[in-house]
Amino acid sequence: MSLFSGNRRPRCRGCEGPAPWLCLTCFNPACSRWHQGHALRHFEETGHPLGLSLEDMSIWCYLCDDFADVHPQKEAIASASTPVLQQVRLQSCLDTIHSFVFRGVDPAPPHSSFGSIMAEDWAADLRCLLSKITGEIPLGIPNDLQLRVPDRMQHINRLHIKDFLMEEFNHHGLPVYFQELWHSSGQNIISVLPATCGTGPTEVVVIGAHFDSVNCPGADDNGTGVSAVWKIATTLCTLPQRKRAAIFCFFDLEEVGTKGSTEFAFLLEKLTCPIHSVHCVDMIGYNQGNTIAVSSTHDTLLAIYRQVAGSLTEHTMQESPFHGVSDFIPFKNVFPTVSIAEPHSPTHGQINPNHHQKTDTVETLDFSFLNKNIHLICGAIAHILCN
Repeated sequence: MSLFSGNRRPRCRGCEGPAPWLCLTCFNPACSRWHQGHALRHFEETGHPLGLSLEDMSIWCYLCDDFADVHPQKEAIASASTPVLQQVRLQSCLDTIHSFVFRGVDPAPPHSSFGSIMAEDWAADLRCLLSKITGEIPLGIPNDLQLRVPDRMQHINRLHIKDFLMEEFNHHGLPVYFQELWHSSGQNIISVLPATCGTGPTEVVVIGAHFDSVNCPGADDNGTGVSAVWKIATTLCTLPQRKRAAIFCFFDLEEVGTKGSTEFAFLLEKLTCPIHSVHCVDMIGYNQGNTIAVSSTHDTLLAIYRQVAGSLTEHTMQESPFHGVSDFIPFKNVFPTVSIAEPHSPTHGQINPNHHQKTDTVETLDFSFLNKNIHLICGAIAHILCN
């Protein structure tokens, strides 16, 4: 069932005007009572009682002339409408991604060559961002300049982080939208960077990291992954001659069963554009031996990372099998996938003793090591986008 055609929202069947309402019985799209009132007229003619707002996904009950969240049978209404809501939200996400990937090429931005990017020192920027998202200093979001978040486990704290990251991306001209997660209160944060050149179907490269934590600051797990996706996105948007598009995603609720990445993987399978590869970043800032683990079953992707790693001094890339439980799991059997993480100990698992502890703070990170790891990932992604 396709509720939308291509990248267009439905038109009212009564007047061909905008249709912000969808009948939950027969899927008839109709305009509001503030336009020509065809949604209300549809109820009067058919008796179909429930309408879905395509603006905010709320449900209107025409029988009680009120929103369904105050209806005495609101749980039954929500249960009955869940499949339709899921389809509408999924299609809405797909439409938004397609509208950016296929909107044509962006004009070439005013920056940088690959070599100049690889020479930049990002350590100070990374420390500043990590200090904010771990609660060491205020986030500085416009509506509350002194707000601090002690963890990214509580729902309200994750909402503040979402607002902060949206501000950061918008500041660099990167649009942001959200994927609502089902059966949970989470939201994935998504941004799309179009290609700047090329013809034919646009391949897409995905770079993601989870932004939630357990009940601790979560500097390494996974503030370092968040900082990597942020820095890569805000750097590559200035790189000319991008032949492929990129999707940047901050996954929610990894710590409670990789929920965000699982639903995003399902979304990617529905895209009509080909997926070149998926790159997942999780815990890359605790230094033990100047070594970072890169895992993939695709030799071509490993060769790209290997080539970039050769240009980094005092740094070792360890090719290893996929290990642990992280966001790569929903992708690796469907798409060419790379996981970038600290190496695992064969006997103890995580090498970072602060993992899931209150001591997982900014001060335990090696920012020179983190800087090199992000250069490794950024260099590999830049190579894929531009070649």
